[in-house]
Amino acid sequence: MFARYFFLILGVISLGWIGYVSLDLIDKNETLSAEQLFGKEDQKIIIIQRVDEVSNLDSIFKIPLSIKNFYQTISTNLPTGSTLYISQNRSHFLIDAQQFWTIQNVKKLIQASEEKIISSQNSSGKTSHFSFEFHKGKIHFFKEKSATNSVKNWGDFDKKSSAVIIDFSAASPKQTELYLTKGNQFAYKTKTITHFKCNQINDKELFSSILPLSFKNYHFYEKEYFKTIDKTFANSIFSKWMDKGFVSISYKGNLVLVSDYKIGQNPIENLEELTNFEGNTINDEGFFKGIKLSSTFPFKNGFYVFNLNDAVVISATKTICEDIVALNKIGKTLATEQELLQTVYGDMPRDVTERFSNSKVKYTKSIYNNQLFETHLLHRNLVATSDTSDLTGIKPSTIKSISMAVQGEIVDFKVLEGKGNVAVITNHNQFYYFSGGNLSWKKVISGKIMKEIVYSKENDAFVITSDKAIQLIAKNGTELLKSQDDLSEKAATQAGTVVTSKGQLHLIYPTQNGQLIVLNAKGKQAFKLKGLTDCTKPLLAWRSSNKQLVAVQNGQQLKIIDIDRKQALRTIPVSSKAIAKIIDNELLIFNSDGNNLTLINQKGGVVSKNSMINGSIFVSEGPSDLSLSVLQNHTIQGITKDGANPYQLKSNISSIDWVSYSKQNGKTIFAVVDGLDNNIVLYNGKGEIISKEQIEGSKKCVLKQEGNQLIVSTIVDNFIVQYRINQ
Repeated sequence: MFARYFFLILGVISLGWIGYVSLDLIDKNETLSAEQLFGKEDQKIIIIQRVDEVSNLDSIFKIPLSIKNFYQTISTNLPTGSTLYISQNRSHFLIDAQQFWTIQNVKKLIQASEEKIISSQNSSGKTSHFSFEFHKGKIHFFKEKSATNSVKNWGDFDKKSSAVIIDFSAASPKQTELYLTKGNQFAYKTKTITHFKCNQINDKELFSSILPLSFKNYHFYEKEYFKTIDKTFANSIFSKWMDKGFVSISYKGNLVLVSDYKIGQNPIENLEELTNFEGNTINDEGFFKGIKLSSTFPFKNGFYVFNLNDAVVISATKTICEDIVALNKIGKTLATEQELLQTVYGDMPRDVTERFSNSKVKYTKSIYNNQLFETHLLHRNLVATSDTSDLTGIKPSTIKSISMAVQGEIVDFKVLEGKGNVAVITNHNQFYYFSGGNLSWKKVISGKIMKEIVYSKENDAFVITSDKAIQLIAKNGTELLKSQDDLSEKAATQAGTVVTSKGQLHLIYPTQNGQLIVLNAKGKQAFKLKGLTDCTKPLLAWRSSNKQLVAVQNGQQLKIIDIDRKQALRTIPVSSKAIAKIIDNELLIFNSDGNNLTLINQKGGVVSKNSMINGSIFVSEGPSDLSLSVLQNHTIQGITKDGANPYQLKSNISSIDWVSYSKQNGKTIFAVVDGLDNNIVLYNGKGEIISKEQIEGSKKCVLKQEGNQLIVSTIVDNFIVQYRINQ
């Protein structure tokens, strides 16, 4: 009997011991299970299943710096097939390896890092910054142990993915699976997502022909998708006119939005209905205040809207909008450069819900069947930039440009020294002055403006003539002198000029009835000269032998007037094609008569006479050693002030509107305006084309040299565009 009880008691004790040991082992194993170690307090964790495919962790997941440094130093020494669980919010991570850990191989792993082992036991220890515990194939590194609010049912994910991100912040865990697809491209798939109504859009097709070549931070949103993440946008006028989506960029440090719009919509008219705007919405532009486009883009101080093709350009800065419109008109858009298109759109899905691209990060998002798919490109091969400003869409180029916008058709412009210093007159009777490429001031001129701007270098001011008034305006916009009476009854027929006679400023202009009107320093008529023939070309003024002289020209003669003596000094017979020019304070007349070009000085003497076929003559703005150009049968001849013909070049341009030239360091450059294609072609003195890049321009161009740069100023629609070309 005793033996039977003894063995029964022994059996109970044995079962108890076995149960105790088993529970201890289970408890130990559960202590190092990912489900017990990670939870709400971590906010997010990343599970790396293929360590060799996730070499750049920063690109896809942010973790504490101490963990990042430790992980990076030991990752290459982990056993093959290891899985890592890393917290975003707390300093701990778990390694699950396909081997049993011993204290020896744990020490070997730690020694590969900068950590030093302080103490160690059979299954735990301390380093200089971490504690660790290990059991079988798992080892847990942590800075301090803390309670974890564990979450159930998050461990079911695709074991073939490169990595998985678990987001514990939602009511139920959200999983995003990452797959290395090709090269350094990662595809993300989020399994659970709020219902989105959205479309996949080819944003390259939609916006690449609108955007300029240089910008930062391309960010495209499909309309319906953005409505779900920005409620202000969903209820805004911005959303109502939009058709497919919009893109935001940073251009010259300014936020710019570019949006498409529905057929039949006019965003500017839509905006006018909502608010009182400042200024006028002339043609395709307007300024608006008090309208929220979205919570992200409030534009608190108002914004400008410019129509451009089938899109609108929006920015808080008017000149930024003008810049982008001008670059579009001269063909300097993202769509024109294949290499830059590849930088923004290459190696990524075509049709997307969202796209972001800059020099460091590139990703897309697309939603199918209520699942979010993301594609991220990690180590990017960046296009070389012309500076260090981290711009997307910049390519080294010999040509850069600035643009200056006006309202109305450009009638004439005058280029001064320095970048973007230009005066402009338009058919809207407005006079603009730009300094450094920015609008300095503008004035409305009463009456019909004459077609030429006259610049007085002596007074550093402009003479603007209309059929009702003539005035002298300084570069800072100050009105130095203006006619006091309405000139309608004795209206000007050509651009006038300014002279200094007997120490006082005088404005001079010709009238329709053959009179020359001279106004004094108070803007009143000082005297007039009668008996002159009708003036057909702008007046020319210069000083010679201490005399203030003015030339009045028509198709039959040129009269030289001595303003100081108030009388005609000399009459020189000329043809209707004659061109007079002031060179080195002397009047020279290039008189084209039949097959001859005769050069006449201001005394009426013939300087030279060349036989030539009768062709088109262009006044050449530039150094005085080349005075004008003659075009005949696609051959351009440069004529000097001595009548010599040192330059000839042949052009295949069928319709030439303008010829200009520049000379520096012994090199001569001709600029020819192609009237059919509205392009400017640059030639050297040998007749060779020197620029392979297209330079858009029309009507007129002016060349200037500034250091090692050639400055080309021209007209593109209602913009003055100034190209700067490195030589």
